[in-house]
Amino acid sequence: MFMVFLFVALGILALLTPLIGARLIGMIWGGLLKLGIAGRIITTLITALPFIFLVVFFASDPAWLSDSFARVVVATIAFGLTLLIPIWYFFWHYYAVESMGALEFGSLLKNFILIIMIGFIVGLIVAMFSEIACYIIIGASVIGGIIYYFVATKEHSGNEDSETKIRWISILAALGLTVAFFLVANNIPKVDPTNIVEDIQNAEIQNLTAVVIHKSAWVKDAPSYNGKTIFHPSRRSVVTITGEVVQDGTRYWIPIEQDGVRGYILPDYIRIQK
Repeated sequence: MFMVFLFVALGILALLTPLIGARLIGMIWGGLLKLGIAGRIITTLITALPFIFLVVFFASDPAWLSDSFARVVVATIAFGLTLLIPIWYFFWHYYAVESMGALEFGSLLKNFILIIMIGFIVGLIVAMFSEIACYIIIGASVIGGIIYYFVATKEHSGNEDSETKIRWISILAALGLTVAFFLVANNIPKVDPTNIVEDIQNAEIQNLTAVVIHKSAWVKDAPSYNGKTIFHPSRRSVVTITGEVVQDGTRYWIPIEQDGVRGYILPDYIRIQK
């Protein structure tokens, strides 16, 4: 009985915390806006923080970009949003938030979070039956939350003044830097994991060692995404390949050992030592 009560209490707390947090953010945001240009700059930097963390992640693990064109696109989108979101807020949305005030802004933020939370909860339930449907529902909730927020704030028009020219110059500069980032990232040599698999299959397994190239690498206890993650090898650490490559659907898994612990790792995460 106690465990049921604890589970229900934690569920309620998980639902209420983001909603209460949204109200607090609205109040703090409203207070910052009273600081004039200083508040405008501070709140602009806050809008960029989530995307800055993503860019720092990509920069700290450049091998992440060497795997596929899709990852380059994801990194480019994150980089572009890091520039464009603050510009949009500083020159456009700041005036809308200032017009709304702390209470209305906090209320809209609460509804925005609630829409996404409901989508995540429904998505996690549906994930037990279909992983693809889970992603669709979560993605739809995020898009729905964004649409709701923009429609709800539409009546608070931006301030059209002498900043108009520099607005568009800033947007064009951000787009130019984003294109430059894409060109540089896309020129990082891509490594085909299939070649790694072929190297292992064509060599003496017991003589092969590999270097972990990913900061976020993980090792499973079975050759499947459904396997339990047993440890995270550190980047640049060395592992020993212990057996034949195992294929699971369209993916390959490589059996490895490190410090006496054995498991399976994706070929994307390692490079064979020649």
